[in-house]
Parts: sequence; structure tokens; C-alpha cells
Amino acid sequence: MSQFILATGGYESTVRIFDAQNAGLLRTIQFSDSQVLQLAFSGVGPVAYDAPLTLAVAGSPRISLYDVSARSSSTNPTFVFEG
Repeated sequence: MSQFILATGGYESTVRIFDAQNAGLLRTIQFSDSQVLQLAFSGVGPVAYDAPLTLAVAGSPRISLYDVSARSSSTNPTFVFEG
């Protein structure tokens, strides 16, 4: 089973993760450090439904990594790069 994931973020410092096929909101993450400047998913191309999937959220002055795979519901970063 595959799932198309879409992530959005902006000036309101909120990252929203959607199931693009069903137009459903999967998760909301508060990125309290700053506004969201850039988003990037790990890997290239489609991944299996239960495969690990990481979302990098860049702001100023840090980048936070989040586990956004189907098996995770956490809204806490798994790793934070400072500076």
C-alpha cells in the first residue's frame, strides 16, 4: 500500500502533513523556533507505507528532523541541528 504525503509550512510556524490521495490532515506540528523556511522529505521516489520517512523543517537558527512515517504519530523532533 502506498500513500502520497504532502507537507506545508509558512509564516504561522505550523507544519501540516496531509494524505494527498484522501485530502486528509494526518498531523500538525508546531515549529515554535521561527517561521518555516524550507521543508524536505528524506529519500527519493516512493517508499513503502510502513517504511521510515523523515521530514526536515528548516527555520532560523535551527533545522529539526521529524519522523513522519505511518507508524509514528509523534510531533516532537527526533533530532535538532543548532546554528
